[in-house]
Amino acid sequence: MNYLLSFLLFTASTFFISETEPEKKSELPQSDVVIELFSSSTCPGCAQSDARIRSWLDEHPERDRIHIIKYPMWGPGAGCFFYHENPAPVMGRASYYGRIQRVPTAFVNGTNFGITIADWFETADTLLTTEPSLNISVNAKTNEALLEFDIEIKTLNGEPIPENSVLRSALVESNIEHDAPNGSKIHDHVVRAMFPNTRGIELKPDNIIKIRFSEPINENWDKDNLKIVLFVQQDTEEKIILGSASTSIN
Repeated sequence: MNYLLSFLLFTASTFFISETEPEKKSELPQSDVVIELFSSSTCPGCAQSDARIRSWLDEHPERDRIHIIKYPMWGPGAGCFFYHENPAPVMGRASYYGRIQRVPTAFVNGTNFGITIADWFETADTLLTTEPSLNISVNAKTNEALLEFDIEIKTLNGEPIPENSVLRSALVESNIEHDAPNGSKIHDHVVRAMFPNTRGIELKPDNIIKIRFSEPINENWDKDNLKIVLFVQQDTEEKIILGSASTSIN
């Protein structure tokens, strides 16, 4: 009887421990994802995509590794307010990818996934589970009217950065209040600038690269809602190399 009681207590204790033991997470690094969204504040469908993106990010456990850059296109209609305010980065990226047929259109890590929102989300979720090739660390701070950047890029696979690779840096602003023709009142991830321009900084084939530069900042931008998104893109294939990064502005 005592033997049976001891056996039952041992079994119960073992079951309890196995149920409460925290799940071990993989220590392998996982990649971030860049979604470049061509949109417009005059497009009714864009307002719907904005709402779905906001809801998706709010509920996503890896939201900090998903970086969205919204390029406001001119049309349809009388023209998007954000486009007229700052057309240069929008047209530069639209020209890079070729003609944008419709909005909203999204490129996920450099690949065109068109207007199907479910495809954007599914692809992003898949890429989030992959191992990155690069690690990008960045410190961004303001110094009076300048933004100052310290960037370090390291390869993680022992191979140098591929030829024809370019570092691109996009400054985006969120929580912008504007009553848009499509009904949107709050606008997130709106591109404000690309540094030094949409062509980016060409990288040498190396394992570690350090870059420091500064750029002027517009006093009308809300520094508390600014974020810099950095990614390395191989221009021969337009693919973004796994391992992007973002940071708020100090």
